[in-house]
Amino acid sequence: MVPLADNTICEMEQRGEFPRRFALSPRCVVWDLSEVEAWLLMSRSKPLTRAPHPDVKQRGNRSVTAFSADAKSASRKGLVRTGRSLNFASIPEAP
Repeated sequence: MVPLADNTICEMEQRGEFPRRFALSPRCVVWDLSEVEAWLLMSRSKPLTRAPHPDVKQRGNRSVTAFSADAKSASRKGLVRTGRSLNFASIPEAP
């Protein structure tokens, strides 16, 4: 019903942003359906604020332009990028 991870729900409960759970038994916790539905209606009415996109030009290392240039160069030389290293690949020579 609520597509959030357990940790996210727990953190939101602690901050008072999500209805509190209660225990049915020592190993089973639940939420009041009417409280969760009210929370859903309330959260739908709030505007969604998204985080700003990161400025990749401010990266200290492995800049985007250098990475793409390395990748193009590697593909021309028959190299394959795996993780942070370049490894030789068995690419047949053109006749």
